[in-house]
Amino acid sequence: MTFYEKYLELCASVDKTPSGAALEMGLSKPTVNRWKNGGGITDATARKVAAYFGVPVDCLTRETDDPAPEQKEKAPQSDVDRLMEGLNAESIRKLREYAELLLLGQEKEEKKP
Repeated sequence: MTFYEKYLELCASVDKTPSGAALEMGLSKPTVNRWKNGGGITDATARKVAAYFGVPVDCLTRETDDPAPEQKEKAPQSDVDRLMEGLNAESIRKLREYAELLLLGQEKEEKKP
């Protein structure tokens, strides 16, 4: 299963169009078209998409014939998942942005000699 096929399934699982979900993540419609035409995805964008849908990054980036995440047995909720349930859309967007900043900072620290 390609990244785009997984992306379509994840969008359907949350009742969003591919373009609509991308726009909510701060991505453009042409980005979605590039994925549709077989274009790759950057690591930063993969993290953003994974965070939006609440799935592991490797679930999106490795090609597989595994069923979609919603068809697999659901893992127990983490503390973060439980906290997010009480947040409105704007707060979730801010939390995702903060998480992305934390990841970028962590990667920079790991690359230091």
